[in-house]
Amino acid sequence: MTTRITTDNITDGTVATADIADSNVTTAKINDDAVTTAKIPDSNVTNAKLSSTAVTSSKMASLSTIQILASDGSTVVKTIFTPGS
Repeated sequence: MTTRITTDNITDGTVATADIADSNVTTAKINDDAVTTAKIPDSNVTNAKLSSTAVTSSKMASLSTIQILASDGSTVVKTIFTPGS
């Protein structure tokens, strides 16, 4: 005989991590804003996971700004941000 356990039979707060089979918490089951900074290990947000506009120069520490000028000495042709001061 097989006993079927339904949601009604599970008391709130009684399902522990060990009770959840590997690969059974899917993206669809994770609430928006449920993954916080504290839950992301260091070095785990990769370049491929960032949108092209996600990191701006104002969010980077210790940047130097280099401007490449045209021969007139005042027209900025290109602005480059580099590490360091």
